[in-house]
Amino acid sequence: MRILSTSGPYNGYLSDKIYADTTLASLRSSVPPDPLTNKPGCATSECWPDVSNQPGLLYIAAQLWFLCTRPQEISAELTSGNTLTIKVSDAGQCPPGAESAAIPLLCLLGVPLSALPHGSLRIANLWEGSATPIATVHLP
Repeated sequence: MRILSTSGPYNGYLSDKIYADTTLASLRSSVPPDPLTNKPGCATSECWPDVSNQPGLLYIAAQLWFLCTRPQEISAELTSGNTLTIKVSDAGQCPPGAESAAIPLLCLLGVPLSALPHGSLRIANLWEGSATPIATVHLP
């Protein structure tokens, strides 16, 4: 798995939501507007403009950090029951005054389809030792 882009939409109210699809167009159409900040979703704005569709990838939109923390390491593990768990370890404490940082963006991740099982795949984001599947995608 790798980070393809960090220029996604604001994610102020969906911090635990993950979106996944095998094409960028389908993924973009599934991200809704943010009703708290009035920021548009991907259907009405350009999300991840620095990425073009690449066949053979599962695209995952997920929040990888909260406010001022930044990911130090990101990885994914396929566990029993067809669950892909995204593991993020951050760089530690926020500096003083960092609570005023911008609302986190949805980052775009890419996972080769060849590394994933066929059929239904659950996706979870592991933060602070808790991983709950929060997205399901059907892979051909």
